[in-house]
Amino acid sequence: KAARSKGIPIFLSDVERLGDGALGALGYDYTSSGVQAARLVDRVLKGENPRDIPLERYSKLSVGINLIVARQLQINIPPDVLDRATILYGGDRPVAPASAEQKRLALFVFSNQSAMEECVTGVMQELQESGILESNHIKVDQKNAQNEFHLAQSIAQDIARQNYDYLITLSTPALQVTAQANKKIPHVFGCVSDPYRMGVAENEQSHLANVTGVASMNPIAETFVIMRQVLPEAKRVGIVWNPAEACSEACTMLARQVAPQYGFELLEVAVSRTGDVLDAVNSLISKGIDVFLTSGDNTVNMAVSTIGELLKRRRIPYFTNEPNDIGCGSLVSIGADYTEVGRETAKVAIRVINGEAPQQIPILDFRPNKIHLNEVLAREYGIVFPADLVNQAAKIAR
Repeated sequence: KAARSKGIPIFLSDVERLGDGALGALGYDYTSSGVQAARLVDRVLKGENPRDIPLERYSKLSVGINLIVARQLQINIPPDVLDRATILYGGDRPVAPASAEQKRLALFVFSNQSAMEECVTGVMQELQESGILESNHIKVDQKNAQNEFHLAQSIAQDIARQNYDYLITLSTPALQVTAQANKKIPHVFGCVSDPYRMGVAENEQSHLANVTGVASMNPIAETFVIMRQVLPEAKRVGIVWNPAEACSEACTMLARQVAPQYGFELLEVAVSRTGDVLDAVNSLISKGIDVFLTSGDNTVNMAVSTIGELLKRRRIPYFTNEPNDIGCGSLVSIGADYTEVGRETAKVAIRVINGEAPQQIPILDFRPNKIHLNEVLAREYGIVFPADLVNQAAKIAR
């Protein structure tokens, strides 16, 4: 009340208190946190020692806007903020009357995973710097499925129903569900390992008429080469993956082929949700793995930080295919620079906006790979990185 009398907007982190007079809220839904906590309780009831279960962060971030307060303070909420809002208090989502010439582009990601956030950054940088949005009067609506397949399906169906002019999807799950729901909106994809495995395309030239994009297969073979260089005595590699994800399946199948070539035995555990990942990792640890690998799996990638903490306590080296995982406890991470992947995806979208038919644009194989090394963990494990590997590294955590 005091702030409102002075025209001062309030932002808070308790989403439940949005209706008490705040303009906006950014925080965690406590119902979802209760569900997340119950999963930990379930693990304890099944016999795990709480000491061995890493702490988890809340996983469901909520964005709330109080439209009543916005009207009172005469504040216009930007459309992109409204699009991100999961809670709108005091009214329906306003729809601005678009001019006859205005067009809409849906930018659809599967989750807030770091690779996708980097990809979004690259897409938006390229679109904005090119001037294509302004010159063609295009409004970008960002969509996020929050790592939920059922929500991804709903978003894809809604995009098709609203008949957007253009569509960019980032991640394999977003591509999968959208290719099923949309048969006519020009569709450009990026942040995808293997678009051929899911029936979107037979090869670079032959693909669905309204779909094209950028494929960035994870460097599986290169990862095993480095793994053998760094860990000459290692024998067993553990991997957890979700068979429902085409990207994860592609990477795991390739890992099965490559691992024996470098003297490794690949031990696998399949999961269907992120809440089961740590149980799966623990089961692999009990089987005596020497190293753990994460590659191309959205379900597993949401738990990278907790996996990193668990493996660090067990002194088991962790390899991933996303360079920035170095900050989450990996020893070696080799993979694409996803900001560059996003830029390349936007370049293809620009060609479509400029009038080229997706069917006439070949799928681009683009792998701007970088190597990141964690020297702090290497010292702790008694590992010395080969000099040539250090020279190749784009970043070394010291």
